[in-house]
Amino acid sequence: MGLDVTVSNPCDALGRVHNYGPIWMAFSFVPLGTGDLWWTGLLIGAAFLGSFAFLPAVNRWQEVVVMTGATLSTAVVFTVERANVDALLFMLALAVGHLVARAPAAAYSLITIGAMYKYYPIMMLALVVRERRSFAIVGTAIAALGVYAAIYADQLGRAFKAIPDGFYFTGFFSAQNLPMGSQLLWGVPAELVFAVLLSAFLIAVMATIRSRASDQGALPEQHQKFLIIGSLLMVGCFFIGQSVFYRTIMFLFALPGLLVMARHSTLIRVVIGAILLLMWEGFFRHIWHMWSVDAGNRVIDAPPPLWMARELLSWFVISALFAILAEFAANSPAFTLLPRPKTP
Repeated sequence: MGLDVTVSNPCDALGRVHNYGPIWMAFSFVPLGTGDLWWTGLLIGAAFLGSFAFLPAVNRWQEVVVMTGATLSTAVVFTVERANVDALLFMLALAVGHLVARAPAAAYSLITIGAMYKYYPIMMLALVVRERRSFAIVGTAIAALGVYAAIYADQLGRAFKAIPDGFYFTGFFSAQNLPMGSQLLWGVPAELVFAVLLSAFLIAVMATIRSRASDQGALPEQHQKFLIIGSLLMVGCFFIGQSVFYRTIMFLFALPGLLVMARHSTLIRVVIGAILLLMWEGFFRHIWHMWSVDAGNRVIDAPPPLWMARELLSWFVISALFAILAEFAANSPAFTLLPRPKTP
């Protein structure tokens, strides 16, 4: 139709402009319309659910119960209901996890392609620290993304500006929520709240590393790879912007590795429990609104007590995942190859 949907989008019922990668528009020639929503949605949902079979296996019955609870969570149901592109990127990240050791060129190519479509898969490029050719891989990926940015500079600028933000009490996952929400609710300066949270976050990270809870020495290789992928995606999305809560499906990558680590760590067991609560957050929000006096309010709004619990749990979980990433980086080939100071 000749419309620039990064400026205005009359094709969307709510008038939302296109804020994903502009490379999507290169496939506008594909003859799909609103009449194809039912079968494309069904196909994406079925493929997404079927992909769970390729996650690292868990053996103990308690671990099976946890994984079952996570796969039945409202985060997963919401993803299937929306047939969102995050379901496709979940499958892309799953492919990366299986290819990164066997065919690294293919894996990092998928990461680069994913970043062109919805930005945040670029977090997985941090996996290069496990490679001895890390500089070559990063350089190639940056060059490809640089060419992409040069070609689509105008559209990317408009798309970035159109990314929604400011919804601190709804179904969004972000480090911004608690500081900005506290300022709106109680008038506490957001900068002060963020400084306190960041200090507590760093203390929690150091305590996790010191307690050896983040040690991955006993993890099977496959479990560790997916643990790092899930941690990179969730930590990156948490700090860089606001993500709709179906993004918490990416915790599914981290859970198998965490469950193995939890066999020897009480702290990791608590982290797993917090992850399950976050993945089921939509259920608790709905129940709250069903039984509360303000049942007429939008279900997407989280009441202050539930909102506060959700945000504190998010910071706690992310601090543990960050500690795991720090431990992984410190023991990776890219860091162990760096020159060490000579001891007398």
